[in-house]
Amino acid sequence: MISLFLENAHTSEREELLQLAESVISKTLSAKFGCPVFACLDGTNDVVDLWGTRSQGIDVVQFKIKPADIPDKVVRQIINRTKRAVSEKKALEEYGRLRGDIGSNVTGEIFRINAVTREILVKINNGMCKEWYGAFPLMEQPPHERPKYAVGQELEFHVVGAEIITNGSSQVRITLTRRPLKFVEQLLYRKLFSQGEDLSHQKLRCTKRVPGSYSIVRARAHIPRSIIDFAVKELKERVYISLNGTKIQAVAKRSSNVR
Repeated sequence: MISLFLENAHTSEREELLQLAESVISKTLSAKFGCPVFACLDGTNDVVDLWGTRSQGIDVVQFKIKPADIPDKVVRQIINRTKRAVSEKKALEEYGRLRGDIGSNVTGEIFRINAVTREILVKINNGMCKEWYGAFPLMEQPPHERPKYAVGQELEFHVVGAEIITNGSSQVRITLTRRPLKFVEQLLYRKLFSQGEDLSHQKLRCTKRVPGSYSIVRARAHIPRSIIDFAVKELKERVYISLNGTKIQAVAKRSSNVR
């Protein structure tokens, strides 16, 4: 019977897969026989040892179960439930790895645009895990950018959340955005870091943003003009830097906000 589970071996470590299979077999057969059933899988010798325990008067009697005696319907239940258990475990592991990236920026490539809902599927390129995809809903898209999105376009996104969803199998749904104040802050932090700037004395806080018009960012240390220009180009809006609380004297109107 162990061969029934080997098709899932690529999704989990072998020992962990065997433990999952043993648990699923025990629970499924316990429900069928109406008594505790135990399973032991030997992945090396392809052996399944099954036994149950029943009460006979004041005694507890152990009895053997042959895999060949298990109905095909129950075997299918075991296979399907094992697949779901492996899927759920994988999703939990991926969610655990992703939690540290919630609230930070990532780069991604637009993979698909839904023609009806306009939700965008983004392939995340940060190397966090294999084949990470994020959902970029219409409500998280700045209105001035929406007509310009195209498949294959690479942009920076802010990870606003993640959840485990179950639809036949369990998977992690990552939600991306390009609207919040934090997105602008992280955009500048990442560019400063990538260019080798000293961040030990830097502290950024975006105090106001009108997407497509302007953002105001308070900074503790100087930000090179080239990095500000990069942010302007990425955001398609003017970026005003308030160094150590200096007041911004003017805010550009939307009609003249894009270089």
